[in-house]
Parts: sequence; C-alpha cells; structure tokens
Amino acid sequence: MIVRTLSRALVVTSCAVVLAACGSSSGASPGGSDASSSIGPTVASSPDAATVAAVTQAYQTFFAPASTAAQVEGAIQNGARFHDAIAAEGSSKYTGTSGVKVEKVVVQSPDVAHVTFSVTSNGSVVLPGASGYAVRVDGSWKLAATTFCQLLTLEGTAPATCRQAAATALPS
Repeated sequence: MIVRTLSRALVVTSCAVVLAACGSSSGASPGGSDASSSIGPTVASSPDAATVAAVTQAYQTFFAPASTAAQVEGAIQNGARFHDAIAAEGSSKYTGTSGVKVEKVVVQSPDVAHVTFSVTSNGSVVLPGASGYAVRVDGSWKLAATTFCQLLTLEGTAPATCRQAAATALPS
C-alpha cells in the first residue's frame, strides 16, 4: 500500500538511506522508536512454517492493492491509531501497482520477528532487501507499527502517531 504513494525515483534515491537506518547498529528507526532496545535480549531462531505464513500474510495484506482500508488497518500493529494515514494512502494515484515479497523471517522473541522483504511496483522491485518487523498481537501476526512508520517516513508523510512510543513500540 505504501508504494502506491512513492514515485519510483524517490524509492531508488531513498533506498540506501532507509536501509542504512533500518540496519544500523543502534537499532534506531526513522519512525522514532529504538526497535533493538524495546525487545530485550534477542534469541534469533528459525520460525515454523505457520509463523512464516502468518507473517507473510500480514505483509501481503498490507501491500495488496485489493485490500480495503479496514483490512490494512487490521494488518498493522495498533492499526486504528493510523486510520487517517491509511485512508490517505488508499486514495493515491498508485493504487493497484504495489506488492511485496517476504524473503526472510527470523523470530527474535515469542511476539517479535525480524522480516526482510522487497517492495514491488508494477512487478518490478523498487525497494529490495528492506528490513522490518512483525509482531504478534492477541495471537495474530501483524506488520509492526515501527515498520509502517519507517515506510511513511521514507515518503515524507509520517503522522505524529509515529513519534509515540505507545503506538510504535515492539512487544517486550
């Protein structure tokens, strides 16, 4: 969904900056939360097939052109807090061109997984090897709010909610 509002040029020129921020040793994200310190000790492990499928489904729902605003809201951690931002994304001229390929899921705690993914537009990869998170909320995996905010920051439209730790913190 986010790529709907990103021009190809913006993605290409901003990609290195975002990936550097996402992969920095400090763990700080453009969305304002420090993901690495908010999950405590990390024990990375390979997830089971059901976890990979659930995380992939959350990311696909988020990026799918056919997803409704309500479905996208439900696919994001604290999605209701981002209602206005999600509604704004849905009215973009790029609706119908975005997609995602989840490349790797690594479980860091029972409720947090690190996700490597690539964003596509019209079938072409426009943001390769992006770094993000998925969180399990009430038994369901969702795209982490901090990852949503990183994408919004990339396009320059991050709402004030992205600066609120209560909205973007990863579960401990």
